[in-house]
Amino acid sequence: MGFNQDARRVRDGRLPPWRRFAALRECVASFSWCTGMRFTDLMKHFDIPLSPKPRRPPPDDAFLVGRINALEKERNVFLERQRAFARSRIRAKMRGNRQLSKVEREIVRTMI
Repeated sequence: MGFNQDARRVRDGRLPPWRRFAALRECVASFSWCTGMRFTDLMKHFDIPLSPKPRRPPPDDAFLVGRINALEKERNVFLERQRAFARSRIRAKMRGNRQLSKVEREIVRTMI
């Protein structure tokens, strides 16, 4: 599944809470793959429990929606940075600059 489809599942109040929580974890996994950041680090960053506890109550709607909104906001910032970098590389290549400069290498390194 894609990030957007899983995000819709997180917001779908008709689904059981644990299924929505699983979709939230899938969104985090997708963002993790996109950024190269560790899944567990992202789960901690967004304050999402890593493992389900047997007697823990299901997550409520405010928790799920709040976490997916925060995740989408951060994902959109990351994707916009990628798009801006891609646009600048296209312009540079059109001018004949085929090699990354030191500054561009640093940008790529910090994106991940």
